[in-house]
Amino acid sequence: MAKKMTIVEQYEEIVAKYGEVMTEDEIAFLKERAELHAKKNGNRKPTAQQLKNKAVADEVIAYLTETKEHLQIKEMIKKIPCLAAIENCTPQYVVGVLRPYCESKGDGTIKKEEIKGTSYFYIG
Repeated sequence: MAKKMTIVEQYEEIVAKYGEVMTEDEIAFLKERAELHAKKNGNRKPTAQQLKNKAVADEVIAYLTETKEHLQIKEMIKKIPCLAAIENCTPQYVVGVLRPYCESKGDGTIKKEEIKGTSYFYIG
């Protein structure tokens, strides 16, 4: 299976393959388009909500690492101070915050274990 290429990489490949038969104007146009696209999709600053979610996730990971507990989401909301401080904190919010760190969807920092249909999260 071929590696997915970005638009910038595609422009560069076109210039590399067909550069000999293209005019200088065409090459300049493709390079300009690649630069514009690279600027447009450059590194964006995270939003305030993303920063808040990252801080919450870091605190949850620190708590789980410290205590070595296996917790359900609703137990996390009660026991972890940063989650308890959030008004109307829902299990959906916590799952969304932790998803990038779970083994199935993210980097695997947080492990998930199911026992009789109940999910427990822990640092493994």
